[in-house]
Amino acid sequence: ANFVAVIVALVSILMSGFLLIDFGSFSAGESSDSANQGTDNFLPTLLGYMSYLRPAFEILMVNELSGLIFQVTLVTENGAAATDTSIPASGDLVLAQLNLQPDDLSKNFVFLGLWFVFFFSLAA
Repeated sequence: ANFVAVIVALVSILMSGFLLIDFGSFSAGESSDSANQGTDNFLPTLLGYMSYLRPAFEILMVNELSGLIFQVTLVTENGAAATDTSIPASGDLVLAQLNLQPDDLSKNFVFLGLWFVFFFSLAA
């Protein structure tokens, strides 16, 4: 049982997006360069949502970064500021780079609920 739990945890971490792997999105608003891009991304997207950590990660990142503006200051190897200016960066840009959708909040809660029911039924 311990071995199975470790394997499930490792696969969930791998598929969750913590490693910054773009699995795609089920969102209807994604842009497509080709006519069959939605079918090309279906299996990787499905595998990404088979992780119980992915919806929680997406909820957490959207909550923390949505609408956030922060300043990025470049530093040298010894820790001193490389320049006197800092570069403004947007949390929404980070979300877009990670392919996390702020509009998918309710879908992520549904996935978390389904995982909760699944694990609860295993324990019963």
